[in-house]
Amino acid sequence: MLLDGAISLSGTLPVVLRLERLSALPTAAAAASWASAHAQPLTALLEAHGAILFRGFPLHAAPDFSSFVGAFGWEDLPYEDSLSLAVRTSVCARVCTTNDGRGGGLVCHHEQAAAPLYPSRLFFFCEVPAPPGAGGGTGLFPSWALLEALAAEQPGFLAQCEARGVQYRIALPEAPETLGASGGVGRSWKSFFAVEDRAGAEARMRSLGYKWAWGAGGVLLANSPVLPAVLETPGPRGPATRVFFNQVIAQVLGNAADFKRLGGEGAVVAFGDGTPVPLEPVQWAHAKAEALAVDLLWEQGDVGLLDNKLVMHARRPWEGEAGARRVLASLVK
Repeated sequence: MLLDGAISLSGTLPVVLRLERLSALPTAAAAASWASAHAQPLTALLEAHGAILFRGFPLHAAPDFSSFVGAFGWEDLPYEDSLSLAVRTSVCARVCTTNDGRGGGLVCHHEQAAAPLYPSRLFFFCEVPAPPGAGGGTGLFPSWALLEALAAEQPGFLAQCEARGVQYRIALPEAPETLGASGGVGRSWKSFFAVEDRAGAEARMRSLGYKWAWGAGGVLLANSPVLPAVLETPGPRGPATRVFFNQVIAQVLGNAADFKRLGGEGAVVAFGDGTPVPLEPVQWAHAKAEALAVDLLWEQGDVGLLDNKLVMHARRPWEGEAGARRVLASLVK
């Protein structure tokens, strides 16, 4: 896999694969061929660490990134089919923006874990890094380590999460919201459920196990089905690595304000029996996750590959204009 020293390997989260000699893989097509030929050992490396950073590879634009992603042979999860609150724009095949709202995604989260449909893996591509010293990295949070910390220091809360599961409450407008510099959530229910009208939304929600009500001004108030808060998956602790896989932290600390602004009432996250999730252990989990975090500082052309069950992520703020940093994404079913 290391091409006779042309690719070095270092680090743990993320493990860094750096192309040291460009002549070994001089083009984007060569890089994609290499990824295709090594998809199996790269998958094993991902399971062992949770995240891989590919640095120094000849990937310069979104089409290069798309071909590199496609080389792994994994099925695409198009943004149109995903249940993500983020407002994104399609760039090319398999590639979209990460979040068109400057303020979205700032709290650690597993991608789309508040819904019954979520990606297994995520690719990120740094098209334009923030200026040096301006911020704009991506925080990586080992979910298996957070679960172990919760088991040691918040066992009662973890036991409730695991035994009862969790249910997420969302409020979505009928039309997309205009996003300002601080905007995060802005997707309409038509976009979220990929439908044209209320009948289509209700049919989609029924098929996914949601419960719902219609609020003032066409706002949809929806409750997810009860979802697990702890999963087992191949990872650094073996084939049954336990992870704190949910969206409790981001929903409670990042999305509650939008939920209430659009007419939502009560707790934005509840246990499966309807009991509100308490705030204090969520704040503790957030602080512990931040203490465990590693910040990935992007360079142009970087590709980050994350196992969505093993690693949470969060965008870090940056100074300057919104266009001064541009990181693209591709989701895998």
